[in-house]
Amino acid sequence: MPTSTLRGHGSFVEVLSALEVSAARRIAASVLPVAPEKTTGQLRDMLRRKALAADPAYVTARRKQAEASRSVQLHAADDGIAALTAFGLDAARASAAFARIGAIARARHAAGTATGGTLEQIRADVFLELLEGKHSSAPAGVIQLEVSVETLAGLNKNPGKLGSFGPVAADIARQIARSHRDAQW
Repeated sequence: MPTSTLRGHGSFVEVLSALEVSAARRIAASVLPVAPEKTTGQLRDMLRRKALAADPAYVTARRKQAEASRSVQLHAADDGIAALTAFGLDAARASAAFARIGAIARARHAAGTATGGTLEQIRADVFLELLEGKHSSAPAGVIQLEVSVETLAGLNKNPGKLGSFGPVAADIARQIARSHRDAQW
């Protein structure tokens, strides 16, 4: 089997394992022919979108389980640095937070006020500064939600797309839209 056909095989297991076997097989069969041309991220998004459309309840159950076990963890690395990770976060709030971090970092980079480093390194610095209480006057992050009017009206259960986060269940897309009624559309 060529190496390119193995790329992203973990995505299939991660995304499809919670579905009923028949639905998982149907989705896998529809995605396998195009899998070699996709990046792992594209493949995971394609699988998630198809899983959401096939069984919206599966994602709702998985999301509620993940939210119930949400946490923030600190990990020490052998080289003396640390990793701070959070799990089970609300997708819209996490996307908005990531956008805010990015906006502050890009502004600092463009203004030349960063103390050096790549944009990713500046984002890491800004992340910690925000948690330390700095940047309180910085603008809130912006999220991008792509969803059909039919889904918003509850006429179908097609998934939406939340910016770079990727596909989200129809009920989440509707929640985001409801909670951001005053946003620019």
